[in-house]
Amino acid sequence: MGLDIAKRPEDLTPEWLTVALASMLRTGSVRSVAIEPVGTGQVGDTYRASLTLDGVPEGTPTTVIAKMPADDETSRATGIAMRSYELECRFYQHLAADLPIRTPHCHQVLFDEDSHDFILLFEDLAPAIQGDQIAGCSVDHAALSVEEMTKLHAPRFGDPTLTNFDWLSRNDDEATAQVTAISEMVLPGFIERYGDRLGPELIAVYQKLTASMAAWLASAPEPFTITHGDFRLDNLLFDDTGPRATVAVVDFQGVRLGPGTSDLAYFLGASLLPDVRNDVEQELVKIYHHALTASGAENYSFNDCWLGYRFGTLAGMVVTLVASMMVEQTERGDEMFIAMGSRHAQHALDLEALDLLA
Repeated sequence: MGLDIAKRPEDLTPEWLTVALASMLRTGSVRSVAIEPVGTGQVGDTYRASLTLDGVPEGTPTTVIAKMPADDETSRATGIAMRSYELECRFYQHLAADLPIRTPHCHQVLFDEDSHDFILLFEDLAPAIQGDQIAGCSVDHAALSVEEMTKLHAPRFGDPTLTNFDWLSRNDDEATAQVTAISEMVLPGFIERYGDRLGPELIAVYQKLTASMAAWLASAPEPFTITHGDFRLDNLLFDDTGPRATVAVVDFQGVRLGPGTSDLAYFLGASLLPDVRNDVEQELVKIYHHALTASGAENYSFNDCWLGYRFGTLAGMVVTLVASMMVEQTERGDEMFIAMGSRHAQHALDLEALDLLA
């Protein structure tokens, strides 16, 4: 008989955790547990479980991170509709172990295909600190993140066998129709909620993109690879305590098959203030291209990379437009979506991305 899915934080009992963490605990057990919420997720809820352990090997971790569906009904419905919960679980079941990108070790993954209930139990990466999407990051942290990103993209760059993963999101006719319809549906509410703060010039960019959504999705530049789909600061954990700074990547709810440069443009466009980005983005794209090709990506010129990067500036606009209107509205969420929405639209303007669809 399989292990039942813990659906709420109160289901994370010592007895349940003892079974779920058997690979970590060996013959030991959890005597007691204290649960506290962590993170700033919009679609899933995350908790730290502090464990009192019996009979475990020396050095066994005493904390783990548990991720569950959002308690908010709107956010949960969005997670199910967008297959966010399924995608992250499948990523850890089928892809993560073979990729060199730093992600927290997954002790347990359970997913119900009918209800979309799930739970993921992760290694706790404390004292690593979550990035701040609103504040942005330093150029050094941006460069570190870009190098780590290539460890997701390079190993399966242009790999035709990725199409064998039928669960992996991609821009087929069905997905194109869905994203186009959703974008058209939510655009009026997006303008009503954020229009005054974004201003008419940036709102016009969202209107033009929505009108050209199907063309944008259909023209994604190959080669394709595994992409994160939401590679941004809130999903990065930085550790500056050691001799060399490190970064780990979390939240693979948007993992998909597509151009890696969409992750790159999405990250740089939202993580750096426009004036800073304008000064350093060419160099950061060169860092990405060099690391990618040094890791085995063949026949991929810098010009192709830069063109894909320009194309990818629109990815962040799509995520901002759709996600902001389909998850629970919160004060921090609004500030985050305004920061992302303005930076992504300005990025697209600066690089004349919409001209690529003409």
